[in-house]
Amino acid sequence: MSDIGIGIVGYGLAGRVFHRPLIDATPGLRIAGIAARSADKAERAREENPEATIVDSLEALCGLDEVDLVVLATPHDVHCEQTIAALEAGRAVVVDKIMARSVAEADAMIAAAERNRQLLTVFHNRRWDSDWLTVRAALNRGLLGQVWSVDIAVTRPVMPLAPLGADRRWRARREAFGGQLVDWGAHLMDQAVLLAGSQPEQVFCDLQYRQAGNDNDTEAFVALRYADGLRVTVTSSVQTWLAKPHWFVSGSAGTLVIEGIDPQEAMVARTGRVVGGTPEASLSADSVHLTTAEPVADFGPVPGNWPAFYANVREALQGNAELAVRPVDCRDVLRLYEQCFRAAGRENETTGDRPGGLLR
Repeated sequence: MSDIGIGIVGYGLAGRVFHRPLIDATPGLRIAGIAARSADKAERAREENPEATIVDSLEALCGLDEVDLVVLATPHDVHCEQTIAALEAGRAVVVDKIMARSVAEADAMIAAAERNRQLLTVFHNRRWDSDWLTVRAALNRGLLGQVWSVDIAVTRPVMPLAPLGADRRWRARREAFGGQLVDWGAHLMDQAVLLAGSQPEQVFCDLQYRQAGNDNDTEAFVALRYADGLRVTVTSSVQTWLAKPHWFVSGSAGTLVIEGIDPQEAMVARTGRVVGGTPEASLSADSVHLTTAEPVADFGPVPGNWPAFYANVREALQGNAELAVRPVDCRDVLRLYEQCFRAAGRENETTGDRPGGLLR
């Protein structure tokens, strides 16, 4: 069987640093085309991908016969329209997280995939992070007993926050649907739903806006309470001086604390190397702390494995596996997002602090 031809839309951070190396590292996939609007990114794409056809638009990319699947490494606000356009052109689609801006957009994307009988999935690569796989391992072994609380945080210590000027990136513009809750927070909210479900009884959400020139939140805090009493909190922030633990999970039999972020992003960004499934893709042993009544000698960090995402996409396209990241599940996360936005009063305010709120 011939390789599956991949077309990447967008050759910035996501397209060049994340998708390109992972695709190159996946047997059976090849980069056949890249769409880049700016001349400098197009030239860089041409230099780094000499066998790919470089074009300037999604439409032109979908016109290439050798492109079987389109990867949308583009801003959040165009995910829906670009996904539907690629699906209507008869191409399978990998869309970057966050899938869409609303449940309505997600529904339209899913309907287009079904109508055109094409694969659609969302790039939730952090389902294969070392920390997440380590949490799952602890839960699968029952090491924590009945889980009572889960606190997930990515707080990047980048204070003081410098004001943003006119050349601010798209993530700082409200119309592009950026901000901490839907950027890094998209991974954390996805993991929260995988752990506890998308139907909490209570939702609290507080969004803070502390950077001049940034229309979007610089810190997001979400608290979810479920019918069985489980509490889950999610924090994503760039307005801190110190980092919180990434995971703090407590239950009747023990507590698991994980510090630090999976090393795969730093490795691929710095060296271009994909290290998934190897010791280099693992958090260090001293970043994982498990406290139980009786010590567990054989528990430690599980290596991350980002290449598993595109390997699953390949297998799903060939009819050999079910999708690991199903768009209907991502839509369920967006239902929870809409509750968070209502609780935070984000729908009606555009500047200043948004008051937190409790939604029952």
